[in-house]
Amino acid sequence: MSPFDNFSATKEILEDTFGGNAGNMVYLYSIFRILMTEGTEIDLDYYRPERGQTSSREIDEINEKYDLYIIPLADAFRSSFVPSLKRLTNFVEKLKIRVVVIGSGMKIPMGEDVTEAHSYDKEVKRFAKAVLKRSAIFGVRGENTEKYLKNLGFSGSEVRAIGCPSLYFHGSQLPLRSVPQDFGKQSKLIVTNSMITSAEIHEFMRKITDSFDNFVFVPQLRRELNELYYGMPYRAKGYPYPINISDKIFRAGKARFFLNVPTWIEHNSKADLSVGPRLHGNIASMLGGTPSLILMKDGRMQELVDFHNLTHISMNDLKPDTDLIDIVHKSDFNSINSVHEANFRNFVDFLKENRVASIYDDVDHAENTPFDKRIKEIEFNDPVIPYSACDMEEIIKRCNEFFPAQEKYINGLHRDSAYKRAYERFMPGFITDEEGWGHKFIMKRAGYKE
Repeated sequence: MSPFDNFSATKEILEDTFGGNAGNMVYLYSIFRILMTEGTEIDLDYYRPERGQTSSREIDEINEKYDLYIIPLADAFRSSFVPSLKRLTNFVEKLKIRVVVIGSGMKIPMGEDVTEAHSYDKEVKRFAKAVLKRSAIFGVRGENTEKYLKNLGFSGSEVRAIGCPSLYFHGSQLPLRSVPQDFGKQSKLIVTNSMITSAEIHEFMRKITDSFDNFVFVPQLRRELNELYYGMPYRAKGYPYPINISDKIFRAGKARFFLNVPTWIEHNSKADLSVGPRLHGNIASMLGGTPSLILMKDGRMQELVDFHNLTHISMNDLKPDTDLIDIVHKSDFNSINSVHEANFRNFVDFLKENRVASIYDDVDHAENTPFDKRIKEIEFNDPVIPYSACDMEEIIKRCNEFFPAQEKYINGLHRDSAYKRAYERFMPGFITDEEGWGHKFIMKRAGYKE
């Protein structure tokens, strides 16, 4: 979705406009601002190529109308992304215009040897070859992914680590504040977390939400938006993660799901500290000046932490008695500044070598850009508060909006294998126990057997 789209929660849930994880919006937000120069027109494809929805006629139109196709990727080198990567490769191979990948990484555990064989090597190699036929340099997140592609046979001149472009939103300098000297239990926190992380991180994060009064939990997955907006259980019971609207965090109204980046950055900018294992959740805070402590949980995060020298603590260093206040007072939250300017210049050079114009071609800092002007014209939707913290009027409003739209969406899909895949994208991870009977019923209506 475009940074200028102002979608409702219902639309974002049904159409998966941000690709499953709202962190993608932060990534694209920065890229849009950096590339939106005077006279440059940027359009979005809304994930159609990687979902296999782009027709031959549309590809012909792209080749005729556009000069450049930009692909911003996150941890795309993983087994679960192979089907999407194949479809994206098929698309790129049919393009006649320039193609540039601005950042891609591997999804690996910490310490894994990237030179060992991976199940997705063949698909990654084919994708990178297709891109490099249309560009000078393939951009990757960090040194691990750079080493991985070199091991697949690509030269050092073809691959470059550029970090995460979301951190170059402000140019060569980040507007980071210092953590208050009196940081303590009454300080304002932004809390992020991920279901698929270690028990140590889950326990540490729950200890924070139990002991700090002034925090806001910011989930990022579409399934969590389902949960907050109309009460759909996220997963089965038994996790130390907020998975049900009955969780005390949700009942107390201490969670927000952001439908757009401007309200996200504005909200997080008022906190004293952002903490958790969500990279772009923490970067949303940093773009607003709020210092962040990243809980490093895997190899994909490790290479970005290392590249940007981000303030962090590894999940392996978390102990039952680890205290957030102690960590904060011992940490350097300006560590990124020691490498940021050099990383920024490396990124700008990468764009120039790929013949991609940017607002930073001749300056290190830019204000009142075409992007900034357009963003200021939009009154963006407020974040979603938890279903269990709403009054009855709001609950009725959400139900009256969502369920008719859901039925219309389902009826508009074709009842074949493509329909089933589309429906699975619409709402993955259905609950089939007694708590999920309503969704089980909907699945039956969709043609699935018991």
